[in-house]
Amino acid sequence: MFSFAMSKEQKMVKDEFAKFVKEMVIDAAHDMDEDGKIPDDIIQKVWELGASVSMIPEEYGGFGMKDSPVETCLILEELAYGDMSFAIAATLPSLFTHPVAEMGTEEQKKKYLPLYCGEAYSPCTLALHEPHYGFDPVDLKTTATRKNGSFVLNGSKCFVPLAGQSNHLLVAASYEASTICLSSSVKIRV
Repeated sequence: MFSFAMSKEQKMVKDEFAKFVKEMVIDAAHDMDEDGKIPDDIIQKVWELGASVSMIPEEYGGFGMKDSPVETCLILEELAYGDMSFAIAATLPSLFTHPVAEMGTEEQKKKYLPLYCGEAYSPCTLALHEPHYGFDPVDLKTTATRKNGSFVLNGSKCFVPLAGQSNHLLVAASYEASTICLSSSVKIRV
């Protein structure tokens, strides 16, 4: 028989994040919205719960848990119940670390993943969206061209949450008719 019931682990994760949201986020949501700022201590607390580093392998400093889209959905749903902007900010490092953990070279994993598995929250992000009607992440207009052993990016991105505060970001771009993500130190040009 097929069951949609949560496993014990999933229920535990859901309950832990629901408790956190009830105790820390719901009462602060109005002030966060009015001030346009999320308090660092609240972000830090969700970081300590492991929302972003739980799926990173232990050898790079993460918790080494199995990648579970269901658990990820449960976490995001609970955080967003308290405040959507908070949910985005709190889990944003996953947009950088997950692709590196899953598709990065061994050298990239060793270089970048430990930077985002420490005790303190450290923002990093992904530049995916492009500022044109009909944006399609499979048909990116931003391009990457190889030049002297590096990549040169040409294009525009928009809605890159916390780009100004992030130490690193991934930039999604087209390269020889396929989509790639390039890691970069943040240097924002307006």
